[in-house]
Amino acid sequence: MTSQNILYIEASKADYKEQLEEKKPRSWLKSVSAFANTHGGHLIFGVKNEPRIVAGLADPQVQKSDAERHLHGVLAT
Repeated sequence: MTSQNILYIEASKADYKEQLEEKKPRSWLKSVSAFANTHGGHLIFGVKNEPRIVAGLADPQVQKSDAERHLHGVLAT
């Protein structure tokens, strides 16, 4: 999937977040739950929702690790 294709995924199959909100993980964990309870989807960080523009992430590897940590914490409870 190219960065240009990311911008045109159907709304029901994708949710766009400008950044990983570590202090408010529920804001994006709700999307994870919704995708898990349907036919899946894509949670795409680093993209502004309105207007849909690629904003990028300051440190994608750190944010990936943080997202995984939050997910493991939720799944372990």
